[in-house]
Amino acid sequence: AQIGDLIAKVEARLREHPEDGAGWDVIAPVYYKLGRFGDAANAYARAARLKGETVRRLAGLAESAVLAADGIVTEEARAAYERILTLEPGRPEPRFWLALAKEQDGKLADALADYKGLLGDAPAGVPWRAAVESRVAEVSRRLAGAEKVDPRGPGPTAEDVAAAEKLSPEDRARMIAQMVDGLA
Repeated sequence: AQIGDLIAKVEARLREHPEDGAGWDVIAPVYYKLGRFGDAANAYARAARLKGETVRRLAGLAESAVLAADGIVTEEARAAYERILTLEPGRPEPRFWLALAKEQDGKLADALADYKGLLGDAPAGVPWRAAVESRVAEVSRRLAGAEKVDPRGPGPTAEDVAAAEKLSPEDRARMIAQMVDGLA
């Protein structure tokens, strides 16, 4: 209840002073931790606009936007990931998510090339290697025609979505956050 009261106070202050970049910067990770991903993305975007773009703010914005969209790399997330790469070229997280965006768009050959490039640049033993190798195998199989491409595009099956919907919001947020942390 105390946390809820504190959040309400910050939100009231931000309604009165929407130009308070520090306030948006403080509330954004709180929203993220609470699984309020849409609110987190909005707060990170406002903080970046008011206080300046940093890798931390842009990464928070992008991750929140992806989580709010149930794993879809939205245009807002893409733009943030692209901006991160201009600030820190070679950073693996945005490279992965931008490759996934291409995969979600059906640009499988481009996605595969990006995944392979990411693996080629990865130091040995990085914990996210298995996740990228899995994407390489999946996209390669799809490109080879071993699996009929779903006309709705890549992503979770109806069964996957149904299973995720049965999880509590906290468990679902935890599951997605674990996927993101694994890549980090």
